[in-house]
Parts: sequence; structure tokens; C-alpha cells
Amino acid sequence: SVEGPQYNFRLRTHTIDLNWQQPSGSLGLATGSGQIGLSGLFQENVYAGLALIPNHRSLSGGVFALERLTFPRGILEAGARYDHLSRSAFFARNPYERHLARGTLAAEDCLEGEPRTECPARFHGGALGVGGVLHALPGVVDIKLDLSSASRFPNTDELYLNGSSPTFPVYAIGSPNLGVETAWGLSPTLSLSQPWLHLEVSGHLTRIEDYIYFAPELNENGVPHIDVTIRGAFPRYNFRSIEAIFYGADGHLEIGPDAVFSLALSGSIVRAHNVTTGAHLVGIPPDRLRLAGRFQPKKLGLFEDILLEANVLFVGSNRDRVDPSADLAPSPSAYALVGGALGAALPLRDGRLSVHLEIYNLLNTPYRETVSQMRYYADEPGRDIRIRVGLDF
Repeated sequence: SVEGPQYNFRLRTHTIDLNWQQPSGSLGLATGSGQIGLSGLFQENVYAGLALIPNHRSLSGGVFALERLTFPRGILEAGARYDHLSRSAFFARNPYERHLARGTLAAEDCLEGEPRTECPARFHGGALGVGGVLHALPGVVDIKLDLSSASRFPNTDELYLNGSSPTFPVYAIGSPNLGVETAWGLSPTLSLSQPWLHLEVSGHLTRIEDYIYFAPELNENGVPHIDVTIRGAFPRYNFRSIEAIFYGADGHLEIGPDAVFSLALSGSIVRAHNVTTGAHLVGIPPDRLRLAGRFQPKKLGLFEDILLEANVLFVGSNRDRVDPSADLAPSPSAYALVGGALGAALPLRDGRLSVHLEIYNLLNTPYRETVSQMRYYADEPGRDIRIRVGLDF
């Protein structure tokens, strides 16, 4: 039994940052600038109520350096960072024994005591990056390239989560033996700018070592685990470490960006695989394409900054890529959502009044989001109409 709130969090965070900015100086054909810095963080999370994650205390520090060279036809930038994190989790007896029984914690890794047990963990990692911009046709065509490697420390929930919450519709189990994610990636970008057209297309390729993958847990027969608790039955998710590769592209095209009538098109594609098995990962966003037409005169009668927009969002499906047996339910079907916006501003004697009407999912189309865990149970919210009024004075 729990007396009082089911969850009651007290969070404390203290940070300190020290930066030194390098004065700009001439280095031959280039102008050099940069900075070095230190950062520190102390964080404490104390809660009362149902045991979902343990109390924990974190102390982290980092040091970084960044240098930029600006040439007449481009920019070259390089940077590096090192980080260290020490974190201690403090378990009450019942959650600690549940982890021991499941084999997700080892007694020799913790300092048992009364009324709590401390389980310390330490992580270190860093980041390296080199990037640049080439003004192939100054003011018209830019070519960008980023090469980078970066580390991410596991979060407390990824390490120690054990249970479900009222807003978390699965039974999730952390993995205290998770290591540091290390990503190696590259991203090229091409941009074109003209008075009547803006275009930007980017690609990305990233390989992630020890990627922390959150997905349904399957038993030896390939059937999803179901945990039955006093509050009901929940499908079991867990955090696991895999080798993963992500790749895809993003793009944005705008015709007549400064004209009275304009057309905008944007989209994204993401693919993600388990390198070992070749299987597509669960929960990866499907392909998206958004088309918007705008009427936006600067002034019309008494009104300024008029906006009239109609848009449609097309979202694909991952059903033909994700193995149905790897998930609790088939990936959601493809859908299209119609929306729009209407707005204007009225200058006043001592200020300015602006009114905007935004409509999302005008046709009240039922749909489910691939990246939402609520998709196993219910559709997303339907028609959404919002009015925003602002007064500048």
C-alpha cells in the first residue's frame, strides 16, 4: 500500500560552466577562432511512492576544445570533448531483491546496507568532430560535411527501471550491465538558395556500438512476455545492448519563400538495422512527407503578416520491414492528415494584436504513431483546433 501520492519526486540539479573564448585572429588566408571549457554537474533524484526507478545521485564533469577556421570560400571546424560520470543508485530492499531475483543486479557490485543498498557505476567517454562548409557558388550553393564520433552514457531508467507507471503502458526492465553508446557518423548536406527557391538535402549514416535498444522482450518460443501484476497485465519491454546502423535522408524545398504564394515540401527517411542479425529495429519512425501551400501577403487592408495555409502530412508504414514476431502488434498502417492555419496581425495605436488559428487532423482521421507505445492500446487524439491571441504593448 502507498499512503499519499503514487509518485513524489524531489529533484536537485547544480551546474557549473567555465569557458574561454579565443580572440579572432588572422592565420594566412583564414581567420581563426575557438574556445575551450570545463563543465560540471551534480544531480540528485529522491522519490517516494511506487518503486519505479531508485533514488540516485550523479556527479559528472567534462572538458572540451573547439577551433574554427573561416576562409573566403568556406569554414573548417574541429572539436573534441571528454566526459566522466559517477552515479550511485540507492535501492530499498524490495526493489533490490527483485533485481537480484531477475539476475539484473549482482550482489558483489553493490554495497548492501540498511535501510538501503548502494550500487555505484562509473562511465567515461568523449566526442570528436570535424566538419566544414564549402561555398561552391557563394550565396547560391553550399556543400557541408560532418564527420563525428560521440559517446552517450546510459540513463538511470535504462539501467535500473523495474515496473510500470500510470503513463507508461508497458512493464519495463533495465539492464545494469549496459555500457556506453559510441556512435560513428557522417552527414553530407547540399543547399541551394535563390530568391525564388530554397533547397536543402541531407543524408546521414551512423554506426552505433553498444546501442541501447528498447524493445519488446520475447521468450524462447518467440512469444512476447506478459507480466501480470496487481494493477493488470503488461507486455514486457527491456533495454539491451546491440550493434546498430542508422541511415537515411532529410530534405526541404520551398518555392517562392518570400512571395505572396509559396509552396513548401519536406520529408524524411530513416532506416535502422541490427548489424548482427540484419533485422530492422522496432520503433523507428516511418517515412514522412509534408506538403504545404501558403498565401502570405505582407499587408491587406488594416491587417499585416497575413497567413493562410493548407497542408497535408503523409506518413508511411514499417509493416513491410519489421518482423511481426519481433513486436507486440503489427506496425501501424500508413495515414494522411490534413491541416491548415489562418493568422493575421492588427496594428494598434500603442501596440499590436495578433490572432492565429491552427487546425491539425481536420478530417478527424484515426491513426497510430509508430514511435508511441500507446499505439498498442488506442488511436492518437483526433481533430485539434487551437487559437492563439497575442498582444504586444
